Amino acid sequence: MRDLAATAEALLAGCRGDEEAEVYGLHRVVTRVETSTGGELRQVSRAETLGVGLRLVIDGAAGARTGYASTTDLGDDGLGTALTAARAAAVTASPDPADRLPEPRRLPSPGVPGLPTGTDVDAGVRTAVELARAGGSLDPRVRTVDLASWREECSEVSIVSTRGVRVRHGRRTVEIELAVVGEGADGSATGYAGRCDDADDVAALAAEAVAGAVALLGPRRELPPGLPVLLSPDVTATLLTALGRTLTGPALDGAGPFRGPLGTSLASEAVTLDDDGPSPLAAPAGPFDDEGQPRQVTRLLDRGRLVGALHTSATAPPGTPSTGSARRGSHRSLPGVGPTLLRLTPTVELPAAAAVLVHQLSGEGAGIRPVTGRVDVGLVACLLDDGVPAGRLPILPLSTTFGELWSRVVAVSENGRAVPGFPVVAPTVMIRPGLL
Repeated sequence: MRDLAATAEALLAGCRGDEEAEVYGLHRVVTRVETSTGGELRQVSRAETLGVGLRLVIDGAAGARTGYASTTDLGDDGLGTALTAARAAAVTASPDPADRLPEPRRLPSPGVPGLPTGTDVDAGVRTAVELARAGGSLDPRVRTVDLASWREECSEVSIVSTRGVRVRHGRRTVEIELAVVGEGADGSATGYAGRCDDADDVAALAAEAVAGAVALLGPRRELPPGLPVLLSPDVTATLLTALGRTLTGPALDGAGPFRGPLGTSLASEAVTLDDDGPSPLAAPAGPFDDEGQPRQVTRLLDRGRLVGALHTSATAPPGTPSTGSARRGSHRSLPGVGPTLLRLTPTVELPAAAAVLVHQLSGEGAGIRPVTGRVDVGLVACLLDDGVPAGRLPILPLSTTFGELWSRVVAVSENGRAVPGFPVVAPTVMIRPGLL
């Protein structure tokens, strides 16, 4: 059987001279292990994806038209069917001057060809079992492990085009997560911890999850007035991801909540935000994005002011290169634009003082809307007294906008870390009093 790069080249070779084409090939193997209380094995699964997608651009009198088709049948017949389908889609598509394929650009480093070799699944089972047992043994109030998981993804991407793009890269990522449930006189509480590296100390990860649950088991307290709010890294991850999605070219051109030219103030002076495309911490880490364009560090906010936006080759203004921000869910979809790894610049180490510490969000799935810029969620939080948990608060309603929320940031901690499932390095963030 042809390898992924050879298959992509075979599909490209079938295109006519008047057609521009790009082939995106993906081979991905995901292995997941789940355990629960006592290290009981709940699930071991393995899913494999192997396919190619073809973006075909046909120029006509009315402008360029794009068709797209994908297939997992990598034989000659399957590739031929995909080519026919892409041509048919292009013929019926509406003309769009933005429909263009990117030119090849020099990469900061060469890709690593081939699908990486995964870890033996037994090692993943041992990690998940150890994590579950550690999570249930550190504190007598925390006996239930809702989930302890180990997830490994090995993937290879190959992109070729008639413009001359020829890139290929493989990488391996691991995520480990733990969710525990504590029980106290005043009810139950959940604690969570996750990392994007299987080299992390399992004991430290378990201690973090257990501490989060125990902090919410204390006596119920009412919210005192005038306290700053601390967003934990897991909460920051959700809100920062939503902010990043509003700082793309299409969003800033009218599809999102923010308006205004470069230099417009969107957040407080404590907020300096980069999209760190080349970082090895990013889930899709590699020298190029999903169009084969070089990843780069793009500053989006500088001391709260808009200084940049994320672009693909299609969304970038004429004459302006892509920022290396093309993202695809799989070979089945055209590239869209989105952040790779959002990173806030630390300001100062946060003081240990009286504050409201937000551990979790309630209702974030429907309550955070990047299109409108609204945030309507509940906050699961505890009081801090000299940095020590001093009682759980009732669910605190938060109804605000992205602009109002990020304009209230007064400090960003140095404790940023990658969070499973989010394109961020998320720190603890301090919000000045008056948000709640």
